[in-house]
Amino acid sequence: MVKESEEYVYKHCVDVCVTSLVIARYMKRCEDELHILGTACLLHDIGLIRFKRDSWDKCLITREPDDLSMHPVFSRDIANSITGIDPRVLAVIEQHHEMADGSGHPSGIGSDRIDPLAAILAICEAYCTLVSPHDFENAIAPSEAITVI
Repeated sequence: MVKESEEYVYKHCVDVCVTSLVIARYMKRCEDELHILGTACLLHDIGLIRFKRDSWDKCLITREPDDLSMHPVFSRDIANSITGIDPRVLAVIEQHHEMADGSGHPSGIGSDRIDPLAAILAICEAYCTLVSPHDFENAIAPSEAITVI
């Protein structure tokens, strides 16, 4: 579904998934958590399909605030329609733009309430976005991205 509507989002979700699983495996997370994290990573931005492409293109390129900040909730809602999906997958998806200091979205929760798997996803998404942004001319080197994060 995502791949057909936008190749960039598909590639981004796969890149975030691979990066997140490498980090989680290094952290010695259990197999169940790796499965939860991998599923959440592949679905974390599916909610973008609810927006017109030009709307999220502009936001991805200019980083201007937009109602796109609700896409984690939309992604969670779409994922919730999958029969048998683990509730923790839904929580990780919803929390992937939350920040430790409470400045994230959609709920503004702090580090004490953010699922550790959502934190892994968030860090890996930031890294992938920096090294492979929507507007490729603004990509930075992986070593520089690690410094930024």
